[in-house]
Amino acid sequence: MVVGRVVYRLLRSLKDQDKIEAVVREILPEVATLSSKLELITDVGYREGAGHKLVSETTASKFEKDWRAEVRAASADALAEERELLSILLLAKRDADSAEPCIEIADTADMTLAILRSARSEVRSQTMGSRAVRRSPHLAWDVLIELYGNEDTLKERIIDLKATQPEGVADLIELADEYVGGWQPSIGTHK
Repeated sequence: MVVGRVVYRLLRSLKDQDKIEAVVREILPEVATLSSKLELITDVGYREGAGHKLVSETTASKFEKDWRAEVRAASADALAEERELLSILLLAKRDADSAEPCIEIADTADMTLAILRSARSEVRSQTMGSRAVRRSPHLAWDVLIELYGNEDTLKERIIDLKATQPEGVADLIELADEYVGGWQPSIGTHK
């Protein structure tokens, strides 16, 4: 976050749109992760609530389109290493125009596990008048369904992952299995 702010301030200090575009074109190939590239593209672009409009709309659109192509071309192993995998895949899917190929989610246990890790969050709740805070793990189930295209495909991938018996993720597999079984969370409750 700190690095992102520094980069934004440095780019903004150039004050010339053409210079900023040239610098971003030079920087992007050197950025190692898709999530970091997305952050840079978002900072200089026009995304509502996040973009600072430091480059032209045409250039921002080109950066985004090239980024989506890079997401589609990335290997399953490289994608599985991304820190914000669910967001990356979902944004690449949602923002693609009709001329772009669809995002294909690799049918591997490692990819499914990486996506589930990225989709996991914790909801905290507290009863009025109580100091006790309950923490409940949740999956972004509706987002996962959107990413996979349908619930059946998502459930199949989770079942296939469970069959591989990955080590060190029993709690995540158990949580995913609850969703597969039809459990739907309500705030503050979890089995």
